[in-house]
Amino acid sequence: MQKLIEEIKQGTKREKNLSIIIEDLKPLIYSMIKKYGYCEDSIEDAYQASIEILLISVDDYDKDKKLPFVLYYKNRLFYSYMDKIKARKRADIIPVEEIYDDQMVDPESNDEGFAQNLIWQADRAMLKGAMDKLSDRQQWILKEHYFKGKKLVDIAKEYGIHYQSIVKLKKRSLDKLKANYANQMKQ
Repeated sequence: MQKLIEEIKQGTKREKNLSIIIEDLKPLIYSMIKKYGYCEDSIEDAYQASIEILLISVDDYDKDKKLPFVLYYKNRLFYSYMDKIKARKRADIIPVEEIYDDQMVDPESNDEGFAQNLIWQADRAMLKGAMDKLSDRQQWILKEHYFKGKKLVDIAKEYGIHYQSIVKLKKRSLDKLKANYANQMKQ
């Protein structure tokens, strides 16, 4: 493998040597796709991204660091998947301010729904106030379940918490949210 990499870097038989390396690394590529490729839209997309990383890795590889190319490539591939997974998780998170303040009201508009919109925004503001009075853990479970749309079973598995604990936490959170909201309605 090292010899093929050196020949590619020198420009000798680049296409032939690249196809040999790709064939040799196919099991590794598909293994990594199976483990981490769920962040891609399809297996073909994940494979193409893996080949792209392979081409970049061949160009960036430094044999003086005494690291075998296969290990170097596997690490690059792994970290590229981790970056994609983190980016996807960040994209799934919607800031609470965006959820509550996504519509601005124009007080001078003659729209028939203006009054309804004001009431709706007041309700959202009260809900936000009620949410702010919850503990961090209670806010977390409600955001995970309702805002991000995760099932309670999935939350329990993801965070290693017993399912019944999640169910009870959600119930306590909703009860406290309801009480906080009712208190704000009285004010």
